[in-house]
Amino acid sequence: MVSTCSARARVIYVEDNLNVSEIIGSVLELVGLNVIHTFQDYSSAEKYIRENDDYDLLFTDKSLIGAKGEEGNKLIELSKRLRPNIKAILYSGNPSNYVGQSDAFIQKPFSCVELQELLIKQGIINETPFGESAKLDVLKRIHRDRENNAGFLSAPRVKKNC
Repeated sequence: MVSTCSARARVIYVEDNLNVSEIIGSVLELVGLNVIHTFQDYSSAEKYIRENDDYDLLFTDKSLIGAKGEEGNKLIELSKRLRPNIKAILYSGNPSNYVGQSDAFIQKPFSCVELQELLIKQGIINETPFGESAKLDVLKRIHRDRENNAGFLSAPRVKKNC
């Protein structure tokens, strides 16, 4: 695992909804990760995982449109088989009691703070990778994205003049 003291952890991210992908991808970057690839479909992500080892974290939706609902778990199983020490986080809008080989599960909608706390708990980031003023900037951006994208991510309300 890459220590975020010297370098940002490298993430491949799988989300089939383009709007959701843009929001969560931005959040992953804002909390200190380096999103190196984003995939909207299972087969592209699977091919990348089989052919590359340049990532530290697989962050994937549990189910992808047009598939049977466990594609995220299948990607995690493949990734763990090829690279046993890789970290993997599964997320879904539906409650899940099966998280397969994932290291953690987070349910949508989730806040930037919840995601950050999970990444710290999993040892993917050490602490908040930015100061207090940057935290406010992140919250403002999440708030703006939330208003523009029907509230996908829940974030604390931030006064406009902070």
